[in-house]
Amino acid sequence: LPAELLYRSPEEDIALLRVADAPRTLAPIKFERNPLRAGAKVFVLGSPGLGDDVLDQSISEGIVSSPERSLNGQTFVQHTAAVNPGNSGGPLLNEYGLLIGIVTRKADLENVSFAIPAPQIKSVYSKLRKP
Repeated sequence: LPAELLYRSPEEDIALLRVADAPRTLAPIKFERNPLRAGAKVFVLGSPGLGDDVLDQSISEGIVSSPERSLNGQTFVQHTAAVNPGNSGGPLLNEYGLLIGIVTRKADLENVSFAIPAPQIKSVYSKLRKP
């Protein structure tokens, strides 16, 4: 769908878009309000590539390894859910379907992936809503 760019920060690896003429069935995702804890079950949604094919709307499962992992001055949620090219920008959800982060990267290690924490995303959104 066509969208308008409202906010872009390469340093934070965040972009916020507004979908033009969004379908009535499109509902915003709800944010988790409670603090994350290590060991919590998580799910990654995305459309990773497989050669010339794309695996649309795939889901992988893992756990939170560290709710606040600091890397190069930024804080991430470290988790074990499988992340591949095509997952970046997708949601990291808890077992109740609430947003706890946005998938951003994976390490060159097995089962070590990172997401931008939901409070950081919510902060960007809140700043844009203020007059």
